[in-house]
Amino acid sequence: MGMSFKRDALKSAARFILEHADRLEKIQAPDLLDELMKIHRVGSWTARATVADYTNELATYPYGDAAIRFYAREALPYHEWPKKEVAFIQELHKVAGVENISSSIATLIMVHEIKRV
Repeated sequence: MGMSFKRDALKSAARFILEHADRLEKIQAPDLLDELMKIHRVGSWTARATVADYTNELATYPYGDAAIRFYAREALPYHEWPKKEVAFIQELHKVAGVENISSSIATLIMVHEIKRV
């Protein structure tokens, strides 16, 4: 999955975090999401991915991301995963359980990495 089209927005978000680190360290992830979305070209996907990386908390990761959809299909190829993002997220919540979503995403990523070796 290519990320080059997100490069400028991710750089802007990273620059924002570095410039405002002292203030941002004191706010919670939902408020950090709002702050990041104030940055030009930073929308929900970029803000969520950035907060997940910054806080090491997968709960904010955009679960409908194309890579996650690919990993889910790779890990459970016989499961009928919806093609549309919103429906996929709902199905992922059903399969993984809302309370287990972060660990489920981590597992999908690990399964993908293991298959690559």
